[in-house]
Amino acid sequence: MPNGTYVKTDREMCEILDIATSGFVQNWKRRADFPQKTAKGWNVLQVQEYIKNAKEQQRATTAGSNADLVREKLRLECMKLQTNIAILRREAIPISEHNAELAEYASMVNGVFDQWVDRVMASTRDKKLIKAAQDLATRARKRLERAIEKG
Repeated sequence: MPNGTYVKTDREMCEILDIATSGFVQNWKRRADFPQKTAKGWNVLQVQEYIKNAKEQQRATTAGSNADLVREKLRLECMKLQTNIAILRREAIPISEHNAELAEYASMVNGVFDQWVDRVMASTRDKKLIKAAQDLATRARKRLERAIEKG
């Protein structure tokens, strides 16, 4: 979702925020300083920044018997919002986009390994050298797989 993304309906905004429509209307939309809806709709980045800032303020002033739990919940909600904001600003990418790119690069690397082994086989009849090239390609593929699995 690019930085200048707008949504027109409460439902769309709630889907992005992952909250109930009633919560959006009662807890956020009614606030006097809530970002105004324009002809394009709500600016998703502005709304997420607003909610994150409000939750950070709430976290700083939370007191009472379960304050530690409430502050932790708010901290996690702020982290989620910060991640969404970073994605909107293109400072981060969603994991699904990352995985798709990683799969594409992995297939390219596999193609390069195959071409390299084919060239070695075409340039020599030395079975030891061909076997060494195949083993090297296999080891490199396995290292790449382990690195991807680790993240």
